[in-house]
Amino acid sequence: MSQKLKMSMKLSQQLKMSPQLQQAIKLLQVSRLELTSSIQNELVNNPLLEEIIESIDPEEANRKKESTESDSNLEELSDLSDFETGSNSDLDWRKLNKSVLALSMNGKDNLNYEQVLSKSVSLFDHLEWQIQVSVLDQAQKELAYLLIDSIDEDGYLDTDLKEISKNNNEDLEELEEVLLHIQEMDPPGVGARNLQESLILQAKFHQEDTPDILNIINNHFKYLEKKDFKSIAKAMNYSVDLTKELCQIILNFSPKPGQAFTVSSAGTYVSPDIYITKSAGEYIIFLNQDGLPSLQISPSYKDWKKDTKMKAYIDEKFKSAVWTIRSLYQRQKTIYKVTECILKKQLAFFEKGPEHLMPMILKDVATEIDVHESTVSRVVSNKYVHTPRGLLSLKYFFNSAVVCTDGRLTSSASVKEKIKKIIAAEDPISPFSDQKLTLYLQENGIQVARRTVAKYREILKILPAAKRKKIA
Repeated sequence: MSQKLKMSMKLSQQLKMSPQLQQAIKLLQVSRLELTSSIQNELVNNPLLEEIIESIDPEEANRKKESTESDSNLEELSDLSDFETGSNSDLDWRKLNKSVLALSMNGKDNLNYEQVLSKSVSLFDHLEWQIQVSVLDQAQKELAYLLIDSIDEDGYLDTDLKEISKNNNEDLEELEEVLLHIQEMDPPGVGARNLQESLILQAKFHQEDTPDILNIINNHFKYLEKKDFKSIAKAMNYSVDLTKELCQIILNFSPKPGQAFTVSSAGTYVSPDIYITKSAGEYIIFLNQDGLPSLQISPSYKDWKKDTKMKAYIDEKFKSAVWTIRSLYQRQKTIYKVTECILKKQLAFFEKGPEHLMPMILKDVATEIDVHESTVSRVVSNKYVHTPRGLLSLKYFFNSAVVCTDGRLTSSASVKEKIKKIIAAEDPISPFSDQKLTLYLQENGIQVARRTVAKYREILKILPAAKRKKIA
């Protein structure tokens, strides 16, 4: 039977993440300081985007201060499908001229506004936290900790898995399975063994892992490094313009996924993203809007669009402005929903204190608000909440479970708090050893291993018994 080459056309659907959605994901993770800088850059680069400058009206300010619910304000920008598709010829720009960040700050004058000095979070810390609140079992978590020890500051696994397996007497297949879980964590591309694998992981995260993108990464990487688009176009039988467009998607990925977590020697000042206050026996959530500009589409939009020479440029900037506003709206709404879920699940902590912090993992919140676990991870990264019990990182509320002797579950944070109190009340001449601490906890219904107690003690930066001992 003879074989013949023939050309055919095939129609198929693919889900791709637009640059605008990538922007929304990026804004979701950044801190308040970075968000403010990003907004200012957009205001400089997009003439259609304006900051709403409102005159100070005492009566209006008091009216806003009395408002405690923000959902109605947020919903005004919830349906922007017409703007997204570009069918904006008959739309009134005033539909967008609402403050995206229109959440009340009722009672904020009673809160502490001092910026708090916080230690920078390293990539290792960020990965370790995600492992602790993941669905991995304890044995898999131990393997995961082993693997992240070999991830460098750029986010790459710099030791061969076979070597890790041999040196630690661990099963290679189990290590490979756990590595796949790590490679799904934040930041995208982490845990890769080389640049090509990192780019593929990032393409998968951004839903850009189409056959063409994967083909370029896997088979034409040497040309991509040199930005030799002509050679790639020739090899794929594509036009140079289409090839450039495909390559630009890849070039937008980060070659060093871990660089955002490079620890600075200087401290970082933080301010709360969210406030939780108690009023009339109920807890109320407010987003911190101080310093964040309220945005609108310029009223001059329609006049500029009449100029046929500027139409294409204005349409492009209009879409960009709308997506900026929508991304900010979505960021604030998602942060609010995550915080609301945390408040609901950790109500005992707010009422009774740290010892009553409940076990909670990323999946618990993700399921509750119907998002992916990685989205929750991005929301809580670099975010702080001001509560009646102090300024806390949103990560603080996520803890792995510890089983009690009666079958109940308590959180690792609660166990750490108990260890801290036991040591604070010990006799300094005869301090408790890790073994004694373990027995004391077991007698009080908390089933933990001695090495777990030692680990928690180290996390709390408490010295071993021999170094805490004081001579009479």
